[in-house]
Amino acid sequence: MKKEKEEEECKRILRERDKNIAEQKKKDQNISEEINKKNKELQEYLLKQMEEISLRQKASDKLQEEEKEEMQKQMKIAEFQEKLRSKYLRRN
Repeated sequence: MKKEKEEEECKRILRERDKNIAEQKKKDQNISEEINKKNKELQEYLLKQMEEISLRQKASDKLQEEEKEEMQKQMKIAEFQEKLRSKYLRRN
């Protein structure tokens, strides 16, 4: 009788342990799924940020190119004005 009680107690303990293991696996799976979800959201956010940075860099590059072209035009105008002034001064 005592042996049967011990066996039943062992079986109960094993069932309890198996139940706890199953619950912990379920919790671990839920945590893993949540981590994966957050990682995916973070990757999407970072991709959007990188795209925005790229667009801003392109806009900045274009603006710099336009400023460079404008400066070259201004330099040509200044050179032309200087030539005209020189011609005018030589005549007088």
